[in-house]
Amino acid sequence: MEKKVGELKNILKEAATSSKTIIITAVNHAWAEPNFIFDLFLESFKFGNETRIFLKHLVVIALDQQAYTRCLKLHPYCYNLTTKGVDFSEEAYFMAPDYLKLVWRRIDFLHTVLQLGYNFILTVLLSLLSYIHHQIKYTC
Repeated sequence: MEKKVGELKNILKEAATSSKTIIITAVNHAWAEPNFIFDLFLESFKFGNETRIFLKHLVVIALDQQAYTRCLKLHPYCYNLTTKGVDFSEEAYFMAPDYLKLVWRRIDFLHTVLQLGYNFILTVLLSLLSYIHHQIKYTC
């Protein structure tokens, strides 16, 4: 655990603004597939109107090993958020036990970021897109 906190400290230090602020998003294997949501998200920083500067402050939380491997290919600030005995690579349905474990694990992670003295802006990439995907899936 000590090694993981040390790794997180290094990532946060590198990505933070001068006011110790970072932008956080989370991805799992499903969203990190090539030419899918994560690629589009990163591209939006590159091609958005004056948004490229924010990309260097983005920390991507990978919720599984496959997402972490993919993230490292695309972005310098990736953190592998592991949870013993839980696989977050698949979709977790709202309020299901795995979903609640994921929510609490993310809250614990964000608490750690605050304890380390950093501010953050949290994107809702997965939540929003999962909701949209769910709506499309069941209304078409």
